[in-house]
Amino acid sequence: MITTQKRAGGQITESVNDFQRTLSLSMPFDRRHPDPAKNYGIHGTDLRMIVYRDGLAIQFLAYLPVYLPHVADELASKCSSHSSYNPFKGMGADVGYHSVTPRYKDQPIRDCDILKSGKCYYDGSGLLAEEWYTEFLKGGPDVIWTKLEARWHEMKENYNH
Repeated sequence: MITTQKRAGGQITESVNDFQRTLSLSMPFDRRHPDPAKNYGIHGTDLRMIVYRDGLAIQFLAYLPVYLPHVADELASKCSSHSSYNPFKGMGADVGYHSVTPRYKDQPIRDCDILKSGKCYYDGSGLLAEEWYTEFLKGGPDVIWTKLEARWHEMKENYNH
């Protein structure tokens, strides 16, 4: 377990309440290209919050409405008052788990960028993430840390093998 705070590559990791907590931000990008095989589009900033202990990580992922300045200007110019899409609202993307053990029968193992093993059993919910995103905007990160820890305890209690 990590017991001191580390800052590297837009990531902070600390030990709190016997959990390893990680908060990371990814930078926005504009990787558009005329050749469709090389076109990776545009994307804003990702916020990822993770609690980890004993082979189980619970994450909250949100897409924040922070873009490169020229991309933000372009998106703003394309938005109209008649459109329901607002690229500057942000959204909850995932509340999910990454586990070293399966949580249900025949659950497939997958590549994993969260657990050190590089493999995990994963499942998540975008709908729950939307609910949490609204709460995050109103209450800040402490609301999410509390929810992540509660979710971890729920997963351990209900799915302990």
